[in-house]
Amino acid sequence: MRIDFHTHLLPNLDDGSQSVEESLAMLDALHLQNVDLAVATPHFYSSRKNLEDFLEQRDRAYGLLVRKDSAPKLLLGAEVSFFRGMGKADRITELAITGTNALLIEMPFSQWGRNEISELHQLLDRGITPILAHIERYFSFQKDLTAFNEIINLPVFLQVNTEALLARKTRRFVFKLIEHDFPVLLGTDCHNMKKRRPEIGAGRQILLRKYGAAYLEQIDALGEDLLKVK
Repeated sequence: MRIDFHTHLLPNLDDGSQSVEESLAMLDALHLQNVDLAVATPHFYSSRKNLEDFLEQRDRAYGLLVRKDSAPKLLLGAEVSFFRGMGKADRITELAITGTNALLIEMPFSQWGRNEISELHQLLDRGITPILAHIERYFSFQKDLTAFNEIINLPVFLQVNTEALLARKTRRFVFKLIEHDFPVLLGTDCHNMKKRRPEIGAGRQILLRKYGAAYLEQIDALGEDLLKVK
C-alpha cells in the first residue's frame, strides 16, 4: 500500500488547500500516482488554537471531502508543532493518526537539546509513537549534533518529504538515513496545486533506481504496520 504520511489537503484549515475544489484536485493527483492512503495532517499550534476548536474544524473539513469509494482513502491526523509540556499534555493522543498512537511532530527549527529529548521520552513512555515530520529540514540548524543523533536513534519514525529526494544536498542526507537503517516514511507535505503540489512519484522513482523495488516495498510495509492497514 502506497501511503502519503504528510498532507495539508483539508480545505480552509491552515496554509494548505484553500477550497474544496483544490483539495479534490490534490486527492486526484495523489490517486494518479497510485497513492492508496493519505494522512491529513493540518498544522496544530498549541499557542494559537484551542484543541476542541481544532478538532471540530478538522472534522468539518474532512466531511467536505469524503466521497463514497473515494481514492485515496483519508485518515485524520495533525502536524503538531513541538511545544514545551507536550510530553505530559492530557489530550495529545487526540491528535494522533486515526486508530493509532502515531503522532506527527514538527520539531523546532533551531538547535535541539535536552528539552526536546525529554519531551520525546515522555511521549514514548506514554505509548505514543513520534513521527518526526520532514526530518531533512532540521539538520542545518544543528551546529552540535549530540541531541539530534540521540533523538533520531530513539524508537521514532523519520518522515521524509519526497521533494527532498529531488535536490542533491537533501538527497544525500536522506540516503544516509536509509543506509544506516533508520525507519523512513514518505510524505509529500503538499499544500496546494501550484508550488507545493502532491508529488510523490518522482521521489519514489529516485529510491527505486537507487535501492530497488524491495526497498520501496519495505517502506510501504512499514507504513502499513504503523497504521494497522493492509
